[in-house]
Amino acid sequence: SLAFFIEYIDNTIKSPEDVKEILASHFLGAIPEIKGREGIGKDRIAYLDPKSPISESYKSIRTEVCQLMRQGDSLKTILITSAEPQAGKTVTVSNLGIALSQQGNSVLLVDCDLRKPQLHRIFNLDKERGLTEYLSDGTDIGSIIKDTDIENLKVISSGRVSGNPSETIACAKMKEFIIEIKNKFDFILFDSPPLISVTDAVILADMADVLVQIVRSGKILAPIALRAKEKLLQAKAKNLGVILNDVKIYHGHYYYYYHRYYHYYGEEDGGRGFQDSPSYKAKTKFDRSLNKT
Repeated sequence: SLAFFIEYIDNTIKSPEDVKEILASHFLGAIPEIKGREGIGKDRIAYLDPKSPISESYKSIRTEVCQLMRQGDSLKTILITSAEPQAGKTVTVSNLGIALSQQGNSVLLVDCDLRKPQLHRIFNLDKERGLTEYLSDGTDIGSIIKDTDIENLKVISSGRVSGNPSETIACAKMKEFIIEIKNKFDFILFDSPPLISVTDAVILADMADVLVQIVRSGKILAPIALRAKEKLLQAKAKNLGVILNDVKIYHGHYYYYYHRYYHYYGEEDGGRGFQDSPSYKAKTKFDRSLNKT
């Protein structure tokens, strides 16, 4: 009874149903929670462990995003943002970019978080000579596009930390930058700061073709997520929808069934059935505890 009461008063976004009913947004897909040692390398898991359930989740989101973007003409730039910090924006940018490149697309990741940049760390690149240098110093665009060890995937780092990030992003040179890179790549993904904290993401949303909101399951209050959506609705970019991150398998049946079918059909586990998978065991244990209650 206590468990059901806590669930009843929980005012966070935690399931695909919440995305559709509370946020009234298109559900693009969900990424299951990663714990402990499984989290090692999660920034590039789509490359390091392409057959894992997490990687399959990113591939599923890739398919959904590509189908929606085909509905428009020349849609290439994607802004990935969130309402709050630590929602998984940068991890999503990295892995979705990898998933897109694995289809043979030329993909560019641009670190537009000029306050706390992370993409250079994920791909072991030099942070200097990046977006800030192009926008402020007139550096040639070719010199700031950096190779990665992943085929078809390139990165533009943030460059030096700017004293006025919002003003740097909002300049006319940024629009020229976007026009130029759209002629060079099939997909361009922008990583940005959180929406609630600063205005950078809203500025970028007016320049990008489409935008995607990341919501960390069970962590963000519904009113905050709704406020972030309101800010995005004012932008010119097409709102593709929401990706639910860090989904716990016991929050509804979505990921219980996902992992059940993955282990039954997709995983090469030497004949082990889905009944032996950790996700199935966890869900069964939870169901039994509810029955006892």
